[in-house]
Amino acid sequence: MGRRSGGLTKKLCWNCKISIQGNELHNKDYTTLKQIGEDLGISYNRVFELSTKGRKKYTTFKYEPKVTITNLKELSTTPKTPINSPKLEENIEI
Repeated sequence: MGRRSGGLTKKLCWNCKISIQGNELHNKDYTTLKQIGEDLGISYNRVFELSTKGRKKYTTFKYEPKVTITNLKELSTTPKTPINSPKLEENIEI
């Protein structure tokens, strides 16, 4: 269940970083993957592949840019203890 097309969401959900040999060329937050594609001039499908790490690199060059697209929600969440699991501080006897 994604967002509706044409939604008016203003929440920043994606971060796009582009670097070449450690020199950062682009680092910006976006609300949708479509906006990333429009800003960079690439298709939505290519942006989606980069965000899910779906397609492996098929060419490598010395000066090829490294493009990293990450979901901001993944960066801000911390691992949670499942509801039915015991807490780490409790002593459990078996």
